[in-house]
Order: sequence, then C-alpha cells, then structure tokens
Amino acid sequence: MWTFPTLTIEDPMKTVSVLLTAALTVVLASAQTPQAPVFIPDDDAPNAVRFLPAPPSEGTALFLSDKAGYFRGKTLRDGARGEQARLNANPRFDYTLSLFAGPFGIAVSDSLTPETYRLISGVFQAARKYATRDAKPHYRRPRPFVFFGEASLTPQYDAEMADNWSYPSGHTARAYCMAFTLASLNPANQDTLFQFAYEYGQSRIICGHHWPSDVEAGRMVAAALFARLQTDSAYLSCWAKAKEEIRKLDSEGRIAHPQPTAGSLYVPNYGYGDHHMIHANLTGTKRSTRKAPYVPAADFANSLEILPAPPQEHSVEFLYDQYQYFDGKQQRLTPRADVAIADAEFSAKGFAANFAGAFGILISEEETPQLWKLLRAVMKSESGTASQAKNYYKRTRPYAYYNQGSLVPKDEEELRTNGSFPSGHTTMGTVWGLILAEINIANEDTILKRTYDYGQSRVIAGYHWQSDVNAGRYLGATFVARLHADKEFIKQLRKAKKEFLRLDKAGKIRHYETQ
Repeated sequence: MWTFPTLTIEDPMKTVSVLLTAALTVVLASAQTPQAPVFIPDDDAPNAVRFLPAPPSEGTALFLSDKAGYFRGKTLRDGARGEQARLNANPRFDYTLSLFAGPFGIAVSDSLTPETYRLISGVFQAARKYATRDAKPHYRRPRPFVFFGEASLTPQYDAEMADNWSYPSGHTARAYCMAFTLASLNPANQDTLFQFAYEYGQSRIICGHHWPSDVEAGRMVAAALFARLQTDSAYLSCWAKAKEEIRKLDSEGRIAHPQPTAGSLYVPNYGYGDHHMIHANLTGTKRSTRKAPYVPAADFANSLEILPAPPQEHSVEFLYDQYQYFDGKQQRLTPRADVAIADAEFSAKGFAANFAGAFGILISEEETPQLWKLLRAVMKSESGTASQAKNYYKRTRPYAYYNQGSLVPKDEEELRTNGSFPSGHTTMGTVWGLILAEINIANEDTILKRTYDYGQSRVIAGYHWQSDVNAGRYLGATFVARLHADKEFIKQLRKAKKEFLRLDKAGKIRHYETQ
C-alpha cells in the first residue's frame, strides 16, 4: 500500500522532497516506457497562433513585467525553491509524472496503475507534440537567459533550449494538461494538483528558461488541448479505464488525500512573482452548501488555494495592471467598446449571443434545447466559484480605484464593493468557451479566440485589472476539468453533441476558413 504524507504549509519544500523520494522509488525503477497511445489526429489540434495574444514586444509594459519576473526568479535560485525548480526542469515523462505523486495521492506507474499510466503518457505526448508546435516557430521569441546572455539555473539544458524558442512554455502546457486530466480522475485532490501545476510553471521562470507571459500562455494552451482531448475517442476510452482503476484503488484506501491546511493561501514576496505558502485566518470564506445541477459548490477547486494573490500596489505587476486599464480606456473610443458593453451581460442569453458568431449558431431554448439545457446548468453550477478569493481579497475594481466611470454605468453601484479578483465574468466565459470549443471542433480556434477577447472586454470596460482576468481564465479551466468528472454533466454533454451534429449535417452551423 502506497501512502504519502499530508501536505504541510509550514515547510512545503521539505514535503516535496519526501514525496519525490517515494515517487522516484517506484517510477525510476520502471522498465522501458511502453508505447504511448496517440491522442488527437495530426494537424487536428488547436492552433495557438490563432487564439493566443502575441508575446510582448520590447519596450511594452508587459515586457517590463516579464523582465521583473525574470530578475525576481534569479533571487530564488539559491535554497529549496531553486532546487525544486531544478528538479522541475527535467523534461522526461516518467520524471515529470513522478512529481505529481504527492498531489495526486499515489505514484502513477506502469506496474501499479497501468491504465492511468497509459492515459497520462498519451496526454503528455499530445501536449509535447501540439502545445508549442505552431506558436514557437511563428514568434521565435528568445528565452530570458538567451536575451540577457546569461547561464540559466539548469545549464545542462541551455544548448537545447537556446534554439527552441520561449513562447509559449511547453513544460507548463504539459504539466497543466497532466494536472487537468489527473484532477478529472481524482477531483478530491484537485486543489493540491493545481497548486503543484502553478508552482511548476513558476519554476520555469526561476530557471530562466521562460518569461512570465510564456507561462501564462502555456496555461491557456493546456486548457485548449484538454478541451480537444475530450473529443478524442482513444482518449475517452483510456480515461474510462483509468477512472475505474483510480476508483477501485481509492475504495481500497490506497489513494492519499493530501488536502492543504485549512486557511492557506498564496502570498507573493514581491508583487505577483514567486509565491510561498503561509497560514492565515480565512474566517467568513467557507464554501457554500448550495445545491447545483452538476458539481456541488463544495466540490469545485478552492480559488484561495489554487490562485496566487493579486499584485500588490507599487509592484511592477501592478504597474502593468494600471497600464492595461488606461489602454482599455483608449479602446472605449473605438468599435471595440460595443463588444465590451455586450460582453458585460451576465446571463445565459447574454453568453449565447456573445458566442453565437464564433460558435456558428445562436444557442437558444427553442433552436438548441439540449445545448441550452447544458449551458444553463453549467452556469448554475459554476456560480460562486470565484467567491472565496473575491471575498477574502476584496480587491478594488479599477473604475472604483480611480473613482472614474466605467464603460457600463448601470453595473457600477452593484459591483463597486464586489471584489475584483478574480474576474467572475472571465471565469464563466472561459467555461462556456472551452465547452463550446469541445462541441464544435471545426470552429475551435475561432471560439478560443473569442473566449480570450471576452476576458479582455472586462479590462476595457474598467471592471477588472488584467491580473483579475488572467486568474479568471485559469479558474474557469479548472472548473471545466472538474465538470468532466461529473456523470450528469457528461450525460447532458453527449446529448448536446448529438444535437449539434444533427444541426451541422442539416447545414445550420456556420464554419470558418482557417489559414
């Protein structure tokens, strides 16, 4: 029986070392890695160039923030955090998988958990093949250690990485694809899985192999790939076998559940950079006990545990938030303002109208009853996902911070005292977008681009800082992973997909040419 110690807040790096020792005993002793299953047909994956923003150019506010993240990461290379970043740099599948043993609750190996091992190996290979294939050669962004002409924390990889470009982060994309999949298999451990994935991405900054914006892009690519995997029959077959395997092991008491200590949160040392865990009293932030059509309120990821704290005032990251606010105000003078105003409507009809163009048909109770039922139930289930972090941080919204008007005056009084971090609109928009991309594969890049733009509308409207929106995108992706572990959601999703196929065959779905 494999057991792992409970995660501690007081000394997380010591805990990681203990878990790694136990995991590596199993994984690194394994025989030759078997052939991984092939998920997602070649040339049928989301194209990141079509839905990611371009990486920041030199001289921009975001690039200044990226540089600050790089230098901050250098200060963390000595000691336990730097050692963890070194460990996380190893790109081998078995090694990366071993790092998830503690958060997942069991060491996944070909001998102990063969079905889960086979599933995750296929996910890893799909992410390695598709996550950076299009964007890296398109943007050819130099890695930080190359840009500054310095050695990284892991010089043994520098020669290989120097010509491999930086945007987006492939390590991060692979880790998040694995985390999303593992969380769907074992949702009870989703908080520890997503905490680890976040720290794994930050390790890429500490190593000097990636800028913060590369890591953010890696998360978005992973969310898109996870949605695409849900349409692949080979993946679904492997997932069902792995789910049964984990269910059986859990019923036998062989899965550890290392829940984070109650009342913990990420707090930044210097603004939005690296994060460590501290103990805090989160009185008044208990989970809701409300019922929901799919995922009960107590079962979605804890936004306080999986999100970093918002940027502190006077940090470089907050300067970037401010820059984005004023840039958004300038966009209010353009036709983009009309889109941002429409996107402010937080209702099923509002989301349906705003995604209709990208999706190819207007979702409604009359024309698409199964789709309408699915997405209405998703909204009822998701409502409140962001509330724990919102209620704790109580971050002031941009328009209120500056005491200026927003683009949507009718919402100002209601939302003035409603916390800004993370963005609830963006969270829900991301959930809708990822599900719609899964249903209409032909339009997935267009839908994913619309999903990104939907979040940016909240910045343009003056209701959210950029870091609120980034956090909402991540939170929405974690909720989609949790939905895919819910039987009732899957049942209705299948009905919605059948309905969509009938409409598509009848020529009622608009499709877009891709270049």
